[in-house]
Amino acid sequence: MKFRYQILLLALLPLVVSVLISLSEIGQLLTQLKAGIDKDLHASEQKIITRLDAGRQLTAETARVIAESDDILLGLQTTDVEMLYQQGRMFLGSDVDYIAFIDPHGMINARGHDEFRFGDTPETNAEIHKGLAGKEFSGLTKYDGQTLLFSVAPIHYYDGTTMGAVVVGITIKSDFLKSIAGVQGVRVQINKNKKILADSMPGKSTLEMRSMTFPYPAGSPDPYTVKVMFDASERLHNLSQLQNNLGIYGSILAAVLISLIFFFTNRLVDPIKTLVVAMHDYTSKGVTSFNIPRSTKEIYELVNAFREMICDLEENKKSLVDAEKKYRTIFEKALQGIYQTDLDGKIIVANPAIARIYGAENTDELTGTRPGSHAFKYSSPESHELFLREIVEKGENKSQSFSLINSAGQEKLIIESGQLLYDEEGKPFAIEGAVRDETRKMQQEKTERKRSIAEAASKAKSVFLDNSGQGFLSFGPELLVDGEFSRECANILPDMCAGCEISKLLYPDPDDDKIRKQFAFNLQRILKEEQEFKRDLFISLMPQEFNLIRKIVKCDYKYIEGQLMMILTDITAERKLEETAKQEQKRLRFIVSTVRSSKDFFDITESFNDFCAETFGPALKSGPESPEQLEELYRGVHTFKGLMLQQDFIHTPPMLHELETLLGNAAQEPSSGNASMQQLFSACKQAFDKDMEIIRESLGEKFLKAGPAVSLSRETAEELKNMAADMLAEAQAPNHSDETRKALLELTRIDHLSIIEALENGGRVVDRLAPALEKEVDAFTVEGDDIYLDAEKFGPFLQSLVHVFRNAIDHGIETPDERLELEKEGPARISCSVHTAGGNIEIIIADNGRGIDADLIREAAVAKGMMNEEEAVAMTDEEIQGLIFKTMFSTREKVTSLSGRGVGLGAVSTEVEALGGTVRVESELWKGTKFIFNLPLETID
Repeated sequence: MKFRYQILLLALLPLVVSVLISLSEIGQLLTQLKAGIDKDLHASEQKIITRLDAGRQLTAETARVIAESDDILLGLQTTDVEMLYQQGRMFLGSDVDYIAFIDPHGMINARGHDEFRFGDTPETNAEIHKGLAGKEFSGLTKYDGQTLLFSVAPIHYYDGTTMGAVVVGITIKSDFLKSIAGVQGVRVQINKNKKILADSMPGKSTLEMRSMTFPYPAGSPDPYTVKVMFDASERLHNLSQLQNNLGIYGSILAAVLISLIFFFTNRLVDPIKTLVVAMHDYTSKGVTSFNIPRSTKEIYELVNAFREMICDLEENKKSLVDAEKKYRTIFEKALQGIYQTDLDGKIIVANPAIARIYGAENTDELTGTRPGSHAFKYSSPESHELFLREIVEKGENKSQSFSLINSAGQEKLIIESGQLLYDEEGKPFAIEGAVRDETRKMQQEKTERKRSIAEAASKAKSVFLDNSGQGFLSFGPELLVDGEFSRECANILPDMCAGCEISKLLYPDPDDDKIRKQFAFNLQRILKEEQEFKRDLFISLMPQEFNLIRKIVKCDYKYIEGQLMMILTDITAERKLEETAKQEQKRLRFIVSTVRSSKDFFDITESFNDFCAETFGPALKSGPESPEQLEELYRGVHTFKGLMLQQDFIHTPPMLHELETLLGNAAQEPSSGNASMQQLFSACKQAFDKDMEIIRESLGEKFLKAGPAVSLSRETAEELKNMAADMLAEAQAPNHSDETRKALLELTRIDHLSIIEALENGGRVVDRLAPALEKEVDAFTVEGDDIYLDAEKFGPFLQSLVHVFRNAIDHGIETPDERLELEKEGPARISCSVHTAGGNIEIIIADNGRGIDADLIREAAVAKGMMNEEEAVAMTDEEIQGLIFKTMFSTREKVTSLSGRGVGLGAVSTEVEALGGTVRVESELWKGTKFIFNLPLETID
């Protein structure tokens, strides 16, 4: 009996052991499956981030290209939604499927992807409105009824004003999320505020075995949440079913053992012997039907149950082995390199992909070494050591890009991620790393971008350029026009042809040969320059307009991959319109100045008529009798030119400038003909008559006849003045009030003028010239004693001071940039002061500009032959500065309408001498200049 029990136990032992081993293997496979799922999730996370970043980069580049388009700017300015729609369609493709143009108020003017929706205002969106604030921005957003991976770029006007923005996006739908998930069974959702905005498996329930979430874009103050889940429904169901089956089988086994014990105790040997024989026949002969007596039917059923259980166990074991082989195959054939290192950074296990990336012959060669210690090494090993060390010390997942270089100088760009692995007790035991070779991808993306740009340019040319009203042409380093150019080029450039040299087309005049060669040199310099910022700088310095035969052409330059594209626009009509508007502005300014300063206007016109009738006219008839008379004419013309410019005369100042030039030549060559001078003088009179006709047409003949005030003859004015003086002698009489004495005093000054009011006219000169010369001057001030001067005696002197004010603006005051470089605070200042002391009147005109450079005056004096170098050096700075009052002396090499003839200050000096006064200059280089006039009081009536 004992022997039979041993046989029975030996027969049951393999079955029990098989069940226990299967249960253990299932547990191990489940653990491996979960670890594999975790790897898949991390791999999906990196791929999703990479794809989303690539999408953002694509939309950002597309948005930037669209924002720089002149046609888009024109469309926003004119609210031409059809143009915007057509322009937007050019940039749609297999990736970008959403384009919208937004005006400064947030309204969508047009959508490049939808020709039926215009002019609506979607919900407020902070991310989109950053583009309207002049900033580029990209990320995820819910906008215009779409969930978008988007970029927004501001559209600027030429002066930097934000005209609107363009939004370029990729609509995030389930197909897009499926394409970026990368691994079968991985589900991707995008959420905002716990609301699902997009799902790669919409409407499907998921059994989450593992999931992970991360914010996107990283670092955003209000990011979206990307959730990555592994749908383990099917796999876990099969494994759980298998585990459940094994549990059932174990239960059955336990039940059988209990039954056997029962049978042993009740029927003992014969039933057990029959069971052993049946099991022996099954295991050794494969017998599946047994002749079991009816009395042992229970044993028969038990044997069949054992048979079925063993078959199921074998089948499930085979499934688990196949799954392990599958995941091993995925590991071995993965394109992404995978490795595990110990905490010191030495590789424990690696797949073939990592061996290829590091340049090892096989994975065995990697074992026990550090990453990047083979053919390809990290260009910065210290950075990689820090990468691994931070993973261990901080226990955080990290992802970073690195550069690998081999001995031949070949470079690989990789993205490496790593994380810690923990044992059952929660202690880290290894680092798991994944390496993705991005070299080919980046090269492909660069090639694809080039291809896309080329296709977009070709499409734009074929669809729009010929009908755009602009000339589009391109050329390479040889400067020969390519075969494809728009139709408008032939209208703008009559000699246009393929293969023509661009510099000769834009500078056809043989006299422009020097300019043409310099232009060609600059174009070649731009095309050869490799640094983008330098190339852009050179382009900004190129001519923007060309004056061709009866045409004015505007030119824009675009550099495209070794080629330079020129965009030509005929702006002849625009310039004519601008010139007409400019003339009208001059006319209105002349009229306003006349009305506002009518007294100055009538003083100038009356003095000019007297000058022409009494001085210039007689001199021309007989011819200038002496150099002094010629110099007097020269000073008079120069003074009237300045006064009329101050009063905004239109036609007379340019003619006086030409007459001034002719007088200057006559001073140098006395033999110059008098006929030309007479002819030019007549032209000046005609120009003066044209200016007077403008006032007559605008303000009427009555204005010219009335004059600025009530007119009195000189005799009448003298009688009134003498009468008031006689009455003032009796001013102490009781019957004269203070009002009477004040009125009598005013009458004694009836032919006098206030020196304060006269000097304040200089403020108008400063206010008008400073902006024209792009200089900043603070408020003009006059202070001191208000003295009344005889207008007949002092009028010419006060009028000549216009030259001092003009010289202060033109020569003395620096530009804002120069003042900033010299550390001078605020705008420049020009001021006047009047004081009486010691029987004299002192007038000071001062500025805080650059001062007078005595050395520069010495050089000019020597160059003009006024003295030799020894004499110039021997003179003091004060004596040298006095040369500026010499007629025909100027430090300017080029004559302008403001200065350069050396006449203005000479005229001032002449008038001072006529009054018996003196003028001196006090100047300190880079500090400022003072003109100090002293006039004797006895000349003042």
